[in-house]
Amino acid sequence: MKNLTLAWIYLSAGLIAMGCRRDGKGAQALVGKSAQAQVAASAPAIAGEDLAGESGHGNGSLSYARVFSMEHRRDTTVLQVHKPWQGSKAEFTYLLVPAKADSSGTTGPKSHASVSASGIMVVPVPVTRAVSLTTTNLRHLEWVGALDALVGLGGGRYVCSPEIRARLKSGRIRDVGEDVRLDLESVMALKPQAVFTYVVGNSSDGGLAKLAEAGIPAIVEGSYMEETPLGRAEWIKFTAAFFGKEAGADSVFAVVDSSYRALAALARKSAHRPTVMVGAPFGGAWWMPGGHTYVARLLADAGADYPWASDTTRGSLNLDMEAVLGRSAEAEVWLNAGDWRDLADAKEKDPRNALFRAWKTGRVYTNDAVRCEGGGRDFFETGATRPDWILADLISILHPELLPGYRLRWYRRLPGPV
Repeated sequence: MKNLTLAWIYLSAGLIAMGCRRDGKGAQALVGKSAQAQVAASAPAIAGEDLAGESGHGNGSLSYARVFSMEHRRDTTVLQVHKPWQGSKAEFTYLLVPAKADSSGTTGPKSHASVSASGIMVVPVPVTRAVSLTTTNLRHLEWVGALDALVGLGGGRYVCSPEIRARLKSGRIRDVGEDVRLDLESVMALKPQAVFTYVVGNSSDGGLAKLAEAGIPAIVEGSYMEETPLGRAEWIKFTAAFFGKEAGADSVFAVVDSSYRALAALARKSAHRPTVMVGAPFGGAWWMPGGHTYVARLLADAGADYPWASDTTRGSLNLDMEAVLGRSAEAEVWLNAGDWRDLADAKEKDPRNALFRAWKTGRVYTNDAVRCEGGGRDFFETGATRPDWILADLISILHPELLPGYRLRWYRRLPGPV
């Protein structure tokens, strides 16, 4: 599943800020005694409570996303997805057209997506029955008020959202398995009008092949290939378009955008840029985010010096421990470390972990502070859409003087002693 298989490779974050000013005062207004209170107080406006009624077309403009494009043509919307996984040359086109109403004046499950002779997928909208095989878009559905359309979900055990977990328990949403364990019969029984999935590459096709064999058209989500955190967050507009909720998506994203930029401006106030290393060895390899990934951009915006910042790779680099030690042995901070309990556990897993300066000084952080019932991490489920909240965590770790009184949301420092 995407949020687990890529968990330690990719970074996300967040805090909500009050507007964006070039001098960083918008974010500075959140710090001090009321920093955490401001975050909590602003949450309802993003939870969909005030935005659920905002249906219809948004302005259709994209500010940051590059892996998908959107164009409105009268009553239709054209969405194109470009190279949505590492090494991919694939292009996908989705033509969103108004669903035809039946004799009662309502649209129903009979309005299914179909693929034209030219390979374009035609999707009647708004979709009222959907299955998602990725957790990346779950917050999208909640925050734009489209959750009632979700009838099936892949990897439901990892979900953190209390509302979605309740619906899984009650049967309103069915868990249809994931990846190689995808239960096609369950998917077909739900009669979805649209199925959302993702492709990682050689390691996972997100059930795409199985769906194709069964004649079920799938919508490919590729937000993790975006080169900026805001580009990834802007995929809320992609999801919302299928449910007629573009206006709500525009409203949500405007808050995230303003908040993120205010925090980035605040981080630029710091004269010191700590050297930061990311990730941990996994299966004999260390998958290091390339310089053209949203992870690298997030670190730069947080005021960090990333050893691979000048690399031009859009995906992840397959490195060995020696290569990482060569560049990061003296890194001041270690982020997104492995699934370790403490520093001793990290050393036990691989004694070479103790060779890094960050381990020796105890500045090792992992993003599992909020674990959910099935073992999932909210960092991945919510952080993809709220990179401003991740950014706040990172600024607090790297430049604590800029956010006094702030409590980490998703990160925790691995306890010692070393």
